[in-house]
Amino acid sequence: MEYEKYVRLGKEIGLSGQDLLEFANNRETTDKKERAKLEKEAREEKDKQRQHEKDMKEYELKLLEERQRSGADGSNSQTVEVKLPKLPPFRDGPDEMDAYLFRFERFATLAGWPQSQWATSLGTLLTGQALEVYSRMPSSEANDFEKLKTALLNGYFLTREGYRQKLRSCKCGATETYAQFCDRIKGYLRRWAELSEVPKTYDGLFDLIIQEQMLWSSDKELAIFLKERSPKTASEMATLADGFKEAHVTYDGERSFLFALLDVK
Repeated sequence: MEYEKYVRLGKEIGLSGQDLLEFANNRETTDKKERAKLEKEAREEKDKQRQHEKDMKEYELKLLEERQRSGADGSNSQTVEVKLPKLPPFRDGPDEMDAYLFRFERFATLAGWPQSQWATSLGTLLTGQALEVYSRMPSSEANDFEKLKTALLNGYFLTREGYRQKLRSCKCGATETYAQFCDRIKGYLRRWAELSEVPKTYDGLFDLIIQEQMLWSSDKELAIFLKERSPKTASEMATLADGFKEAHVTYDGERSFLFALLDVK
């Protein structure tokens, strides 16, 4: 049926003979590849969903065992009710961790959950790399939402430096409108400014842009030196840069003088 459809389409655009056969064969082959690709993606999505359900069952079993141990030693006999949010699980690739966390926090706030339960509820939604980050954390930190949030953001390089690079390198996506692209840029800039801990004022943002320009115009060695010290203001950055420059000029001058002495016959 598909082949006949492409034959008719080829005739409609004026093809005949060998050209018509090649057109129909190529379109049918392309169509089969596309169907195979979609079927593969659907299978992979089902596998991910099954794996997520398996992980959640293992997690619930682990949580139950911890509760039983806690009750057995008498340290905590109170039953903790875990809220299972009606949200889709986080998926690497389609989902952005920072946007997902924002969505989760909004959902939890509107639902009126006590913040002490947020970390456990979020843990039931994590898959892939995010689940690995969560699993590697000590229990005391994994049950602290702010620490879990920080670990997840760091795990996806959603840090001050990460947002700075996103802002510098972002481009409008093929399926993205420029209005959406503009909102994404605003988000990167907002998070970069927040993580840089600059005042939310014109002067604060002005200072941050000056710092960025100084970093961008510096050579690699100086830029790394400045990033490692995380100066809070452009003036502090300039002081560090001048100290770095002076130290290197002095060192280079002493080294040149020493080499000159060694070259004397």
